Amino acid sequence: ATASPLPRGEGQGEGRTVRQRPDRPRATRPPADRQPLRLVRPTRWVMRAAAVFAVVAFGAVLTQLYLRDAVWETLAGAQTVTFADGTTAQLADNAHLAVPEDRGREARLLAGEALFRVTRDPQAPFSVTTPNADVTVLGTTFAVEATDVRTEVTLVTGAVAVAPRETPAAAVTLAPGQRTTVLALDAPSAPARADLGSLAWTGVVFATDQTAGEIARQLSARFDTGVSVAPSLASEVIGGNSEFGADGLADALDKLARTLGARVEADGRGFRIVE
Repeated sequence: ATASPLPRGEGQGEGRTVRQRPDRPRATRPPADRQPLRLVRPTRWVMRAAAVFAVVAFGAVLTQLYLRDAVWETLAGAQTVTFADGTTAQLADNAHLAVPEDRGREARLLAGEALFRVTRDPQAPFSVTTPNADVTVLGTTFAVEATDVRTEVTLVTGAVAVAPRETPAAAVTLAPGQRTTVLALDAPSAPARADLGSLAWTGVVFATDQTAGEIARQLSARFDTGVSVAPSLASEVIGGNSEFGADGLADALDKLARTLGARVEADGRGFRIVE
Protein backbone atom coordinates (compact mmCIF):
# COMPACT_ATOMS: atom_id res chain seq x y z
CA ALA A 1 0.00 0.00 0.00
CA THR A 2 1.23 3.47 -0.68
CA ALA A 3 1.70 5.71 2.36
CA SER A 4 0.00 9.01 2.23
CA PRO A 5 2.37 11.98 2.46
CA LEU A 6 2.55 13.69 5.76
CA PRO A 7 1.58 17.32 6.02
CA ARG A 8 4.52 19.74 5.80
CA GLY A 9 6.06 20.26 9.16
CA GLU A 10 4.40 17.17 10.69
CA GLY A 11 5.28 13.51 11.01
CA GLN A 12 8.55 11.73 11.40
CA GLY A 13 11.38 10.98 9.07
CA GLU A 14 14.45 8.95 9.86
CA GLY A 15 13.90 9.41 13.57
CA ARG A 16 13.49 13.24 13.40
CA THR A 17 10.49 15.23 14.27
CA VAL A 18 9.86 18.08 11.87
CA ARG A 19 8.29 21.05 13.54
CA GLN A 20 6.80 24.04 11.89
CA ARG A 21 8.39 27.37 12.88
CA PRO A 22 5.99 29.74 14.48
CA ASP A 23 5.07 32.70 12.34
CA ARG A 24 7.12 35.87 13.13
CA PRO A 25 5.46 39.24 13.01
CA ARG A 26 6.32 41.06 9.79
CA ALA A 27 8.31 44.28 10.07
CA THR A 28 6.26 47.35 9.48
CA ARG A 29 7.59 50.61 8.02
CA PRO A 30 6.97 53.68 10.16
CA PRO A 31 4.69 56.33 8.75
CA ALA A 32 6.26 58.81 6.31
CA ASP A 33 6.26 61.58 8.90
CA ARG A 34 8.13 59.38 11.33
CA GLN A 35 10.92 58.16 9.08
CA PRO A 36 14.13 57.57 11.05
CA LEU A 37 16.78 60.25 10.63
CA ARG A 38 19.80 59.30 8.57
CA LEU A 39 23.15 61.09 8.34
CA VAL A 40 23.58 62.28 4.78
CA ARG A 41 27.22 62.36 3.80
CA PRO A 42 28.29 64.56 0.85
CA THR A 43 29.25 62.52 -2.11
CA ARG A 44 32.79 62.69 -3.38
CA TRP A 45 31.91 64.79 -6.41
CA VAL A 46 30.20 67.40 -4.19
CA MET A 47 33.32 67.71 -2.06
CA ARG A 48 35.49 68.07 -5.15
CA ALA A 49 33.21 70.72 -6.58
CA ALA A 50 33.34 72.68 -3.32
CA ALA A 51 37.13 72.52 -3.31
CA VAL A 52 37.33 73.75 -6.90
CA PHE A 53 34.94 76.60 -6.10
CA ALA A 54 37.04 77.65 -3.12
CA VAL A 55 40.19 77.71 -5.23
CA VAL A 56 38.49 79.72 -7.97
CA ALA A 57 37.04 82.20 -5.46
CA PHE A 58 40.40 82.66 -3.77
CA GLY A 59 42.04 83.24 -7.13
CA ALA A 60 39.39 85.80 -8.02
CA VAL A 61 40.06 87.72 -4.79
CA LEU A 62 43.80 87.74 -5.45
CA THR A 63 43.20 88.90 -9.00
CA GLN A 64 40.95 91.72 -7.81
CA LEU A 65 43.53 92.87 -5.27
CA TYR A 66 46.25 92.74 -7.91
CA LEU A 67 44.23 94.73 -10.41
CA ARG A 68 43.32 97.26 -7.74
CA ASP A 69 46.97 97.87 -6.84
CA ALA A 70 48.32 97.35 -10.35
CA VAL A 71 47.20 100.87 -11.33
CA TRP A 72 49.28 102.41 -8.53
CA GLU A 73 52.94 103.32 -8.65
CA THR A 74 55.16 103.59 -5.58
CA LEU A 75 57.80 106.33 -5.52
CA ALA A 76 60.56 106.68 -2.95
CA GLY A 77 63.24 109.20 -2.03
CA ALA A 78 63.62 112.94 -2.49
CA GLN A 79 61.70 114.02 -5.58
CA THR A 80 58.67 116.06 -6.63
CA VAL A 81 55.61 114.31 -8.06
CA THR A 82 53.19 116.26 -10.26
CA PHE A 83 49.55 115.19 -10.55
CA ALA A 84 47.26 115.65 -13.54
CA ASP A 85 45.60 118.77 -12.10
CA GLY A 86 48.89 120.50 -11.24
CA THR A 87 48.97 119.35 -7.60
CA THR A 88 52.49 118.51 -6.44
CA ALA A 89 53.91 116.31 -3.72
CA GLN A 90 57.46 117.04 -2.57
CA LEU A 91 58.95 113.93 -0.99
CA ALA A 92 61.56 113.87 1.76
CA ASP A 93 64.46 111.40 1.61
CA ASN A 94 62.56 108.88 3.76
CA ALA A 95 59.25 109.09 1.89
CA HIS A 96 57.41 106.24 0.16
CA LEU A 97 54.40 107.51 -1.78
CA ALA A 98 51.95 105.50 -3.90
CA VAL A 99 50.14 107.40 -6.64
CA PRO A 100 47.58 106.30 -9.25
CA GLU A 101 48.95 105.89 -12.76
CA ASP A 102 46.49 108.48 -14.04
CA ARG A 103 47.77 110.90 -11.35
CA GLY A 104 44.25 111.52 -10.07
CA ARG A 105 43.39 113.41 -6.88
CA GLU A 106 44.54 110.85 -4.35
CA ALA A 107 47.73 109.47 -2.89
CA ARG A 108 48.90 106.98 -0.28
CA LEU A 109 51.77 108.02 1.98
CA LEU A 110 53.13 104.66 3.07
CA ALA A 111 55.96 106.07 5.17
CA GLY A 112 58.08 109.18 5.62
CA GLU A 113 57.21 112.82 5.02
CA ALA A 114 55.78 114.74 2.09
CA LEU A 115 54.63 118.29 1.39
CA PHE A 116 51.50 118.60 -0.75
CA ARG A 117 50.50 121.69 -2.72
CA VAL A 118 46.98 120.91 -3.84
CA THR A 119 45.24 122.69 -6.70
CA ARG A 120 41.82 123.79 -5.49
CA ASP A 121 38.79 121.92 -6.87
CA PRO A 122 35.62 122.15 -4.74
CA GLN A 123 34.00 119.40 -6.80
CA ALA A 124 36.79 116.88 -6.27
CA PRO A 125 38.52 116.81 -2.87
CA PHE A 126 42.10 115.55 -2.82
CA SER A 127 42.75 112.71 -0.39
CA VAL A 128 45.90 111.40 1.23
CA THR A 129 45.75 108.14 3.15
CA THR A 130 48.35 106.82 5.59
CA PRO A 131 48.45 103.47 7.40
CA ASN A 132 46.12 104.79 10.12
CA ALA A 133 44.53 108.06 8.93
CA ASP A 134 42.76 109.88 6.10
CA VAL A 135 43.41 113.49 5.09
CA THR A 136 40.91 115.32 2.88
CA VAL A 137 41.44 118.74 1.28
CA LEU A 138 40.00 120.95 -1.44
CA GLY A 139 43.05 123.07 -2.14
CA THR A 140 45.87 123.88 0.23
CA THR A 141 49.50 123.40 1.25
CA PHE A 142 50.15 120.90 4.01
CA ALA A 143 52.70 118.35 5.18
CA VAL A 144 52.11 114.77 6.27
CA GLU A 145 54.51 112.54 8.17
CA ALA A 146 53.59 108.88 8.59
CA THR A 147 54.73 105.64 10.17
CA ASP A 148 52.82 102.39 10.63
CA VAL A 149 51.09 103.69 13.77
CA ARG A 150 51.45 107.48 13.72
CA THR A 151 50.36 110.27 11.38
CA GLU A 152 51.14 113.97 11.87
CA VAL A 153 49.60 116.63 9.66
CA THR A 154 50.85 120.23 9.54
CA LEU A 155 48.77 122.81 7.70
CA VAL A 156 50.42 125.79 6.03
CA THR A 157 47.53 127.30 4.06
CA GLY A 158 43.87 126.49 3.45
CA ALA A 159 42.09 123.83 5.49
CA VAL A 160 42.29 120.06 5.91
CA ALA A 161 40.20 117.42 7.67
CA VAL A 162 42.13 114.67 9.45
CA ALA A 163 40.40 111.47 10.58
CA PRO A 164 41.52 108.15 12.04
CA ARG A 165 40.95 105.27 9.62
CA GLU A 166 38.53 103.33 11.84
CA THR A 167 36.46 106.26 13.16
CA PRO A 168 35.96 108.92 10.44
CA ALA A 169 33.43 110.74 12.62
CA ALA A 170 36.27 111.75 14.95
CA ALA A 171 37.83 114.01 12.30
CA VAL A 172 39.31 117.40 13.21
CA THR A 173 39.78 120.41 10.94
CA LEU A 174 43.01 122.40 10.99
CA ALA A 175 43.54 126.11 10.47
CA PRO A 176 46.74 127.50 8.90
CA GLY A 177 49.74 127.09 11.19
CA GLN A 178 48.19 124.20 13.14
CA ARG A 179 49.04 120.53 13.42
CA THR A 180 47.44 117.34 14.74
CA THR A 181 48.61 113.80 15.42
CA VAL A 182 46.78 110.49 15.01
CA LEU A 183 48.32 107.72 17.10
CA ALA A 184 47.28 104.15 16.29
CA LEU A 185 43.45 104.05 16.29
CA ASP A 186 43.01 107.03 18.64
CA ALA A 187 41.16 110.18 17.71
CA PRO A 188 43.34 113.03 16.39
CA SER A 189 44.91 115.27 18.99
CA ALA A 190 43.40 118.72 19.43
CA PRO A 191 44.73 121.20 16.84
CA ALA A 192 47.81 122.98 18.19
CA ARG A 193 50.23 125.61 16.93
CA ALA A 194 52.74 124.06 14.56
CA ASP A 195 56.45 124.74 14.33
CA LEU A 196 56.74 125.47 10.63
CA GLY A 197 60.49 125.42 11.04
CA SER A 198 60.13 121.61 11.02
CA LEU A 199 59.48 121.91 7.29
CA ALA A 200 62.98 123.21 6.62
CA TRP A 201 63.71 119.98 4.71
CA THR A 202 61.53 121.33 1.90
CA GLY A 203 63.97 124.16 1.27
CA VAL A 204 61.21 126.70 1.90
CA VAL A 205 60.64 129.00 4.87
CA PHE A 206 56.93 129.04 5.69
CA ALA A 207 55.70 132.03 7.68
CA THR A 208 52.36 132.09 9.46
CA ASP A 209 52.16 135.21 11.63
CA GLN A 210 55.90 135.17 12.29
CA THR A 211 58.14 138.18 12.89
CA ALA A 212 60.55 139.45 10.25
CA GLY A 213 63.43 138.61 12.57
CA GLU A 214 62.34 134.96 12.83
CA ILE A 215 61.99 134.68 9.08
CA ALA A 216 65.43 136.20 8.58
CA ARG A 217 66.96 133.64 10.97
CA GLN A 218 65.34 130.77 9.08
CA LEU A 219 66.52 132.12 5.75
CA SER A 220 70.03 132.42 7.15
CA ALA A 221 69.96 128.75 8.18
CA ARG A 222 68.35 127.66 4.93
CA PHE A 223 70.92 129.30 2.66
CA ASP A 224 73.87 129.14 5.05
CA THR A 225 74.54 132.85 4.79
CA GLY A 226 73.98 135.88 6.97
CA VAL A 227 70.48 137.40 6.77
CA SER A 228 69.40 140.05 9.24
CA VAL A 229 66.72 142.69 9.67
CA ALA A 230 67.16 146.18 11.11
CA PRO A 231 66.02 146.36 14.76
CA SER A 232 63.21 148.73 13.83
CA LEU A 233 61.77 146.05 11.50
CA ALA A 234 62.67 142.84 13.30
CA SER A 235 59.50 142.72 15.43
CA GLU A 236 57.15 143.33 12.49
CA VAL A 237 54.74 140.39 12.13
CA ILE A 238 54.29 138.95 8.65
CA GLY A 239 50.59 138.14 8.62
CA GLY A 240 48.79 135.52 6.59
CA ASN A 241 50.67 132.63 5.06
CA SER A 242 53.82 133.38 3.13
CA GLU A 243 56.60 131.30 1.61
CA PHE A 244 60.19 132.40 1.22
CA GLY A 245 63.02 130.64 -0.53
CA ALA A 246 61.28 128.47 -3.11
CA ASP A 247 62.92 130.48 -5.90
CA GLY A 248 66.25 131.14 -4.22
CA LEU A 249 67.72 133.54 -1.68
CA ALA A 250 67.54 136.67 -3.85
CA ASP A 251 63.83 136.19 -4.45
CA ALA A 252 63.22 135.52 -0.75
CA LEU A 253 65.05 138.68 0.33
CA ASP A 254 63.25 140.79 -2.24
CA LYS A 255 59.88 139.41 -1.18
CA LEU A 256 60.56 140.00 2.52
CA ALA A 257 61.81 143.54 1.85
CA ARG A 258 58.76 144.43 -0.24
CA THR A 259 56.45 143.06 2.46
CA LEU A 260 58.16 145.31 5.01
CA GLY A 261 58.34 148.31 2.68
CA ALA A 262 62.14 148.16 2.98
CA ARG A 263 65.22 147.40 0.88
CA VAL A 264 68.05 144.87 0.84
CA GLU A 265 71.65 145.83 1.46
CA ALA A 266 74.71 143.61 1.23
CA ASP A 267 77.28 143.80 4.00
CA GLY A 268 80.43 141.92 4.87
CA ARG A 269 78.49 139.19 6.68
CA GLY A 270 75.71 138.65 4.16
CA PHE A 271 72.52 140.62 3.61
CA ARG A 272 70.55 143.06 5.72
CA ILE A 273 67.03 144.43 5.27
CA VAL A 274 66.79 148.08 6.25
CA GLU A 275 64.30 150.93 5.97
